[in-house]
Amino acid sequence: MTENKEKGKTLVIVIGVLVAALIGSNVFVYMSMQAQVSALSAEKTSLQTQYNALSTEYQVYTSTHTYTNTQYNTLDTEYQDYKSTHTHTDAAYNDLVSERDEYYDMYVYYLDQYNIYYNIANLNYHQTFVSFETVTVPYGYTYYYWTYEFYYAGYLNVIVHY
Repeated sequence: MTENKEKGKTLVIVIGVLVAALIGSNVFVYMSMQAQVSALSAEKTSLQTQYNALSTEYQVYTSTHTYTNTQYNTLDTEYQDYKSTHTHTDAAYNDLVSERDEYYDMYVYYLDQYNIYYNIANLNYHQTFVSFETVTVPYGYTYYYWTYEFYYAGYLNVIVHY
């Protein structure tokens, strides 16, 4: 019986060690699982916040954009019809730009001409033909002349420096 008691004590010790080992390993597994649960809980909270923000944004969008699919299809058809009847090639566009530029250049030219004639009519036009130019008159000649057109309705001022 003593042998049986010793075997029983040994058995109790072995079972106790096994129980302690199981409890220790379960505590370790429990702690790592608890860390995963905490991380997943934080991620769930973050995702819920993102979901709420997107849900609010969606509600605002749907309240301001009330077209149905039929209305979108109608608008698309109208747009396609418009595109089919309003086509211009790049060449046609470039021709129009070139023509516009020519007309603009003509406009600027005629505006300048208008301003010149307007100033002439108001005796407010000044034009210098020759300024501080040395003129050498050959021996035997008593004059030197320039040929210029004068568009001026007022006075002509000639200053000769010698």
